[in-house]
This record gives sequence, C-alpha cells and structure tokens, in this order.
Amino acid sequence: SEEEADGGAGDRAANATAELLEHDMGLGLPFRDGAFDGAVSVSALQWLCYDNDAASSAPRRLNRFFASLYRCLRAGGRAALQFYPENDAQAALIAAAAQRAGFAGGVVVDFPRSTKARKHYLCLSTERRYRAPDARDAAGAPQRR
Repeated sequence: SEEEADGGAGDRAANATAELLEHDMGLGLPFRDGAFDGAVSVSALQWLCYDNDAASSAPRRLNRFFASLYRCLRAGGRAALQFYPENDAQAALIAAAAQRAGFAGGVVVDFPRSTKARKHYLCLSTERRYRAPDARDAAGAPQRR
C-alpha cells in the first residue's frame, strides 16, 4: 500500500503542525538553549549589516544574532548561512561576529571570480575543531583560494 511504501510518513506529515515566528534576528533568536541541531539561512544575514537606529548598530545586531544562534544550537551543532555581502569588509564583519560568539568555521566563496555566480556561505560549527569546506567549481573540482 502507499502508506507502507512511505513508512507512514504521509500520516505524520498530515498531522504535523508548524508555527510561524516573525522576528528581527538582529535582536537575538528567541529559542531555548540547545533547541536545534542545525540552522540554515538563505540571503538574510547581510541585512544585519545595516543600522536600524543609533542604538542598534550593525556590529551590535550581528553580535546579538550570533550569540543567540550559538546558544540555540546543541553541542556539535552546525549552521550554513548563504549571504551576499556588499564588499569584502562586510563579509569580514560578519565572519568576525560569528567567531566572537564562539563559532569555528569560516566563509566559503563559490565562483570567486564571477560577478553573477559568486556566492558566499558562512559555514559554522560549535565544535572548535571544525574546518569550513573548500569551495568547488561547477564540475565539483576544488577551487584555489
């Protein structure tokens, strides 16, 4: 039967509930400690690089976000955050805030010589021994840094 083929996943999905939270991540994430195994973000991180007002500077917003993300991830948790910095200084500001919060890892830039295909990924872990993966080209070959 169809139910047997998917191991009952269809029933679980039909009965699953989800909640939506609208929140400024620059204020910090409002989740309990160790709530997540991992986190993924696409094209949101760069918006923390702008001041909301005099009391909410970009460095302060980035520090609050990364400190709360670190707290919300379980021991050994990881995060992959894709972003589009305006310039190298903005990418460095983001990476430094993550490092201050205790994360290991770094920025991986795919297609660094392309203006259209260039993508930045901040690959993080709460494990201090973690090393960010190497960037790869379209054929899967490692790119030179």
